[in-house]
Amino acid sequence: MKLFIDILDSVKKTELNMNSKFWLIIAFGLTLNNACNNPQSSNPSDEDIWRLGWRLIESSMDENFETAEIQFDSLLNITDAIDYKFLVTGLEVKAELNKENEIG
Repeated sequence: MKLFIDILDSVKKTELNMNSKFWLIIAFGLTLNNACNNPQSSNPSDEDIWRLGWRLIESSMDENFETAEIQFDSLLNITDAIDYKFLVTGLEVKAELNKENEIG
């Protein structure tokens, strides 16, 4: 927002003609519209799932079980097919946190 205010201040100082101000505002509006209408894909790629799985294993090895549990739950939510090593690690994390009721 500060950038927009600075641009308008510079427009006032240089006293551009009305046509130039119009095109400046149109360009800013289109840029803002484009940025808002192009969200990141909500479907994670196989690589994203793979990376999350390995972060789960890393968190487990670092004994950061709370983070590992969140990562495992995320894997469960975003994919139907979880690699065996990620599934085993996630279940071990749940057991470590005494959440056996979520395992069975």
